Amino acid sequence: MRIATHSRPMARGPWLVGAVAFVVVGLGAIMQHAPLVGWPALLLGGVLLFVASRPEGGPDERIVLDDTGVTDVTFGLGPIPWDQILRAELKPLARMQVISLEVTDAERWIKQQPEHLARFSAMARELGVSPVMLAISGIDMDPADLVKRINERARGTAR
Repeated sequence: MRIATHSRPMARGPWLVGAVAFVVVGLGAIMQHAPLVGWPALLLGGVLLFVASRPEGGPDERIVLDDTGVTDVTFGLGPIPWDQILRAELKPLARMQVISLEVTDAERWIKQQPEHLARFSAMARELGVSPVMLAISGIDMDPADLVKRINERARGTAR
C-alpha cells in the first residue's frame, strides 16, 4: 500500500490577469512618457507572465503512507513506523489544521525535526497538540480521510 498526498496545483488565472495588467500599465506609462513607472511595471508584468505560463512539473509529494510508515516530506519527518503510531487526530492550530500524531516515543521524533520545528513542537504541547504533527495545508486529499487511513493502519485494520 502506498498513498501520497500532493500539493494542490497553483491557480494560474489570477497570476495571468495580474501579469497582463502590469504589462498594460507599463506600456501605457511608457507611451505617456513616464518611464520610471512604465519600465518597472513592464518588467514585473513580464516576470509574472513567465512564472504563470511556464509548464508545471508534477506535484510534489507532501505526506506519504506506505508499508514503512508515515512520512511528512514538508516537515522532513519520518518515516514513522506504524507500530509506533498510537493514533492520529485532526487538530486546529492557529488559522490552520494539522494532523496530530500520538506516538510511543515523541522525543525521538522531535529530535529528528529541524530546530525551528522542534521549538514549535514544544509550544504545540501547550496548545493541546501532539509535538509530532503533519503539515496538511494545501494538500490534495481530504484531511479527515487521511486521519482515518492512518488510524486504521496504526491499529492494524487497513489492507
